[in-house]
Amino acid sequence: EEEGVLWLRLAGVQGLPSDLLVAVCYLPPALSAAAAAAWFETLADECAQAMAAGLVLLSGDFNGRTAEAPDTADASETPLRRSTDPVLAGHGRALLQFCRTMGLLVCNGRVAGDVPAQPTSRAVRGDAQAVVDYFLADPQLLPLVRSLQVAPAPLGGSDHCHMRLDISLAPAPQDPMPPPPPPPLPDALPPDYTIVDARLPQVEAFLRSDAAAAELQAVREAAAAAG
Repeated sequence: EEEGVLWLRLAGVQGLPSDLLVAVCYLPPALSAAAAAAWFETLADECAQAMAAGLVLLSGDFNGRTAEAPDTADASETPLRRSTDPVLAGHGRALLQFCRTMGLLVCNGRVAGDVPAQPTSRAVRGDAQAVVDYFLADPQLLPLVRSLQVAPAPLGGSDHCHMRLDISLAPAPQDPMPPPPPPPLPDALPPDYTIVDARLPQVEAFLRSDAAAAELQAVREAAAAAG
C-alpha cells in the first residue's frame, strides 16, 4: 500500500450501484517532482485495482494548487471547474495529470456549495488562500454528489479547513406503473351488437310487454332521482 494513503471499502451501501472504495491521501509538500511522480504512479496502480471492485473516491491533502486547469482530456463533457485560487503550483500539475490518466474528476469548484472552490489551506501565517485539499470522484459517482462544504476557517490549530462531501443515496425516481384497467361491469352489453331479422318479432314482442315497460319506467325514475 502506498505511503500516505489509507483505503476504506464500504460494501453494500444501499443506493449505490456497487461498493464504494475511499482513499484518504497525504502527499508531503517537500517531495521532489520525481518522487511525487512515483507517488502518483503507485497511487494509480492502487486506484485501478479499486476501480475494478467498485466506485472510487479520493480525498485528502495533495499539496498541489490547480487553479482552473483542466482535469479531464475532454472538458466539453463535464461541468466546468471554478476556483478562487488562481495559482497552478506545487504538486498541482502532477495531480491534474493523475486525474486525466485515471478519469477522476475534481469535486472542488464543480459541485453545489463550493462553486467557486474555496480555500482549504491558510498556511502557517493564516493569510494564505490556497486550494490544496480535494475530493476526486469517479465519473459514475459525481452525479450522486449533492454538495461540498469547506469550513471558513481552520479548526483545532490546523492550517487546513474542514471539508464535507454529501452523497445522495436515494434511488433514482422511476416512472409510476399505470393503474390497472377497471373490472368489467356485470352483465354489461358489448359496445356493438346486431339483432338479426329472424329475431325482430321476438324483440318487438318483448319491448311491448309489461315487463319491459316496468323496467323502462324504473330506469326513468332512477334517472330522475339522480338528476
